[in-house]
Amino acid sequence: MCGDLVGEGLADGEERDTPFDRVLELLRTETDSKRGYLPVFSAAELAVSDNPDVACLAGLHLLARGGRLHMVCHMRANDLDCGLLSDVFSFTMIQEYAAVQLGLELGTYTHTIGSAHVNDRNAERVKKVLYEADARRKPQHFPFPAMSAETTPATLARVLEHEELLRTNQAQYSAEDIAGLNVDAYWQQAVLLFEVYRQIEHEQAEPVRRDVLFALHPGLRWLVGHRWPACATAGGEQ
Repeated sequence: MCGDLVGEGLADGEERDTPFDRVLELLRTETDSKRGYLPVFSAAELAVSDNPDVACLAGLHLLARGGRLHMVCHMRANDLDCGLLSDVFSFTMIQEYAAVQLGLELGTYTHTIGSAHVNDRNAERVKKVLYEADARRKPQHFPFPAMSAETTPATLARVLEHEELLRTNQAQYSAEDIAGLNVDAYWQQAVLLFEVYRQIEHEQAEPVRRDVLFALHPGLRWLVGHRWPACATAGGEQ
């Protein structure tokens, strides 16, 4: 019983008739439904007395109101250092994808946490982040394009094919290669990130090749440059 497998709780593997699909169908036919809830936490997890990995995510509540799709996230617990940022990013992508499938505008996202925490081993890093935030004159703003309205399950399947090839180092892409893939510009940005990570993980690239870095959206380029030293400069070969 692995509580971190959020995707399994929402999609149940590769079946098409998944909990996610059923909620979308509900919202198509009952447009003001209160029942569009995707549970992830299961009471069965408590049956294992020493279960080290109880699901942190209790569930996601999708609410279609006034032509917009809102979502409320309920977290049992949340690591504010290692978990919160990636959770909000992932869950709002799920929300945006659902909105595209339903033909609705993107609404609000609400994130609730029962128990928020920072692990002792990460305390110094958290202090450093808070200090940097206080010292920065103004926050960085990089508006990112909306998910393309043409996004379908087939789009995600194609993106995941490229992700697996790059994660397992079975392929390597230039920026020109990625621009020619059978996915639109929005999802090409995701593939560019996969290629950045492939170079760092499998080639120990120092630095990552400049054509790939410069093809990234400015906000993503800023983020990877602050995450990996290999992305901080763009002097690599084309």
